[in-house]
Amino acid sequence: MDYTQQFAELDTDHNGLINYDDFLNVFKEGSDNNNKHFKIMFDIADIEENGSLNVNEFVRLMTTIKGIDNDSDRSVYSAIFHLLDEDNSGNLELNELVRFMKAVKVEIGEEELKNAMGDMDADKDGKVGCEDLLKYLLD
Repeated sequence: MDYTQQFAELDTDHNGLINYDDFLNVFKEGSDNNNKHFKIMFDIADIEENGSLNVNEFVRLMTTIKGIDNDSDRSVYSAIFHLLDEDNSGNLELNELVRFMKAVKVEIGEEELKNAMGDMDADKDGKVGCEDLLKYLLD
């Protein structure tokens, strides 16, 4: 079954949206539906910030989750990076990091976040790439 069909089955009220509980139904018996990162990834995928996913957001999230090759923090954070990198530039911009902070429930001002971006930029190329974020989060 493809993700579009899966979405249609989860959207039981046929309003074109699924909430987090609906999303967890994807991970039935035998799967870890308590993965601590699922809620963060769900919130990041929720581009419209309405607490629900439309079909495009769902497909993007499921494709990202499928790409996680193991449950290591490195693999999960790499997937989160790619979910955040909405424009597929290979780097995170301020607005993408703001979404990450909201998803992890951290309140931070714009100036503070700009300073954090400078700290994250390990190779000092002026950009926050995947390796920069991983080094920042895992070290």
